[in-house]
Amino acid sequence: MSVESQQLQKSKLIGQAQAILSRGLKPNEKAEYANLVEEIDSIQRNLDTLATLQAKMDKLGITPKAEPAPEVRASRSSAEGSENRARISAAYRHFLVNGYKPGAPEQRDLTTASDVDGDAVVPTTFAKNEIAQAIKFVGPIAGLVSVSYQETGAGQKVPVSDDTASVMTLLAESGATSSLEHDPTLFSTLHPGSDTLVSTVLYSKQEAEDVEDTGSYLAALAGVRIARGLETAITLGTDNSTSKNVLPNSPTGGLIGTLSAGVTGVAISGPTYANLTALKASVDNAYRIGPNHGFLVNQATHDYLVAQVDSTGRPLYKHNPNTGLLMVAGSPVYINSAMQSFTQHSAPVAMYGDYSKAYKIVLAGSLVRIRILTERFADEMLNAAIFYTRLQGIPLITAAVKTMTTVS
Repeated sequence: MSVESQQLQKSKLIGQAQAILSRGLKPNEKAEYANLVEEIDSIQRNLDTLATLQAKMDKLGITPKAEPAPEVRASRSSAEGSENRARISAAYRHFLVNGYKPGAPEQRDLTTASDVDGDAVVPTTFAKNEIAQAIKFVGPIAGLVSVSYQETGAGQKVPVSDDTASVMTLLAESGATSSLEHDPTLFSTLHPGSDTLVSTVLYSKQEAEDVEDTGSYLAALAGVRIARGLETAITLGTDNSTSKNVLPNSPTGGLIGTLSAGVTGVAISGPTYANLTALKASVDNAYRIGPNHGFLVNQATHDYLVAQVDSTGRPLYKHNPNTGLLMVAGSPVYINSAMQSFTQHSAPVAMYGDYSKAYKIVLAGSLVRIRILTERFADEMLNAAIFYTRLQGIPLITAAVKTMTTVS
């Protein structure tokens, strides 16, 4: 492989690794991320070796013989992956137009992921790509908290110990001193049961017949709704920010209701740099690192921070050129539309910390399921897609995230 090809491959692998980190390093992706890092390091070692050899050859005046570039052919695995995605896309196109038809040959690649009631599970590739992208940009908190899947609904134990003050005990090598073994880990029982969040979307049958990429079409239909629905459920523990029907299997007040204030009495004219750094300083350093940490603010608060300039008119806060995220004191700033604006009195207007250590959502089975209604709106040549997800929330280490509240 030529130097250019290796550099290109290295850049591609770095992009894939960054994509995994940007959506939060989930437990099921740690192995994939480790493999990517190992392959990147291997390519870099090859490049370093080639650079050393090239330097020696230049010193000796040796010119390497040019070799013709090898013919590039699509790998079988790549072709099979594209073919598999095309089959799933065709199956879902038929499903969106005609509803669940288990006997239809067109849906043979869909029925293995459907249940007897005609509810279809969004394919893993779609959930991890299109819907995950919507969550990343529209409701990022769902990608920052911990996520697990519980098929049976059975109870489980979840560790919630804050180890930032933990120490180790010296065991003497001689003498009669004995050591008392002590495990300070606390547990919180996760009770079985989940809440169902539902949203109905109308769409044109003709449009569904013509789409080329069903995954992108599904994301366009409900990606924002799913992302915002999860965002509100996690943040407030309600189905939406208007009627606020409380989710009985999630903590009262959601994530924000379980947290303590790190900074209080912030003026409603807008948070200052000193306010934000004080909020960051209120959180232990163990929760100020990693891909799942940062600030969470309402869009109005975010836009206020973007508009701040120094005495020379330059932006006070910079954007990360790789992620596009606003950065404050070295930490990213995410938008959470379920939070209140900085103009509200006595309101938690910002959060900061490691959200994967503070809160966990448990999904029952799959991220998203779909039910298609083909008859109800048939006179208007429309179908209805009912998207729903079943989840419950559990607080973990409440000290991992702190809030900033405005003056009363």
